[in-house]
Amino acid sequence: MEKWKCTHKDEKEPYVVVNEVLATCSVMCKEKYSAKLEYIFALFDYNQSKTLNFDELRLSITSFFNGICRLVGLELPTVKDIAHRTGLIMKFADVVDLDFRLSYDEFRSYMKHDFETQDFLLKYCGT
Repeated sequence: MEKWKCTHKDEKEPYVVVNEVLATCSVMCKEKYSAKLEYIFALFDYNQSKTLNFDELRLSITSFFNGICRLVGLELPTVKDIAHRTGLIMKFADVVDLDFRLSYDEFRSYMKHDFETQDFLLKYCGT
């Protein structure tokens, strides 16, 4: 459990970021890739709009990458790196209606063709 403990300058005690644990467990499980995508999409669709806005997408990417990096002992991505990646995903995935929100179909289509993320998953998660 030590890998999951985080600290913040204003906190005295370490804490666990539940979103990171859930995102990591969802990609590590033995479900089909499509089921994992559905779960992650629903997990971060906080307002249940059936879309991910920029902030929801950024949080999902942050939770996913931070969780995996903590688990395997890699350096965490910077806030700047996450913002850049989120912007790229929005740019290349939001192709149907250009509303700066990702529908599940846009998210799924992008993730199925995002070979960089797939390589990361294969290397560190075996999925």
